[in-house]
Amino acid sequence: MVGGPLTIAVSLATALLLNARLVRFKSFFRTIYFTPFVTTLVAVAIVWRYLYHTKYGLLNYALGRIGIGPIDWLGDPHWAMPAIILLSIWKQFGYNMLIFIAGLQAIPQDLYDAAEIDGAGPVRRFFNVTLPLLSPTLLFVGVITMIGYFQLFSEPYVMTQGGPLRATTSVVLMMYEEGFRWWRMGYRLRLVHRDFDCDAYPVQAAEGEGVVSRTNPRFGRAKATEDCQLGAVGGAAGGYEPARDRGLGSAHTRKRVSQVILYTLLIIGALIALLPMLWMLSASFMPTGEASTYPPHLIPSRVTFTHYRELFTRFPEIRSVGEPGLLLSYFDNGITRLGFELGRAASLPPAEP
Repeated sequence: MVGGPLTIAVSLATALLLNARLVRFKSFFRTIYFTPFVTTLVAVAIVWRYLYHTKYGLLNYALGRIGIGPIDWLGDPHWAMPAIILLSIWKQFGYNMLIFIAGLQAIPQDLYDAAEIDGAGPVRRFFNVTLPLLSPTLLFVGVITMIGYFQLFSEPYVMTQGGPLRATTSVVLMMYEEGFRWWRMGYRLRLVHRDFDCDAYPVQAAEGEGVVSRTNPRFGRAKATEDCQLGAVGGAAGGYEPARDRGLGSAHTRKRVSQVILYTLLIIGALIALLPMLWMLSASFMPTGEASTYPPHLIPSRVTFTHYRELFTRFPEIRSVGEPGLLLSYFDNGITRLGFELGRAASLPPAEP
């Protein structure tokens, strides 16, 4: 229940940053943030398993640089589930971000202008204008996100097999184990029925909430428009105090400061979104065993195509890329195989310095 709200919060925050009028190159940043969603989940999970490695992982190496000791991310019951939730957020937030951006672009700009004239700051405009008009989109994203977390399977299956101490065993993973490992079909069918009830409840709640939102003007567009129009009239008549300069300098200075903050946050988010994939690409050109050295190597010391040659040798069918239908299969199988090669390389002993 923690991963769903966190995913929604990260997606909404990213959408608000990209929807700001001061931001340029929006298509470029949207592409970067959406890229994790289209990656192969199995390969990405194997790469993240290596990033979480207690001794050779990049995450513990970065924490060690600031004086924090290594954490057994996937071996400690207290940290295993947060680690999988972090992977799920990284994988899924790009899709929700695009939906939020579509909802934000449907809100009339006149409402923000009227609220700004009345002296409302960014926080008040968000809670009084953006959030009420975004509530249908927020409800839809919340429903599909929670359904996705109820169906969580690949991440714990690949990374922890449900451990340690079954701390990461999801409902779907338990169905798989009960049905296909222990062959307790009756118990598995009961879990399926219960999971179906859990998935159907948010949909029913969403339908009921949608009726309330349509009938209750407090969350409707008409009420928000009326409030802003009344605010504009009240401000002209002296009922509202007009916006004043709060000592931040000229309007140009405030604009430049806001742009620096926005671009800093967007660049940091882009690096976080691309780092696992860039490291996976870089490690695919490393010699066998170099990915398991400490400190971790971000750039291969010697470029080699050994993993690619082994990929084409073991999977000769991906050479037939003349047919358009096989292009996607080639890319998917290639990235998946690279993930398995990284997992195999991580299991080898580290190279001698």
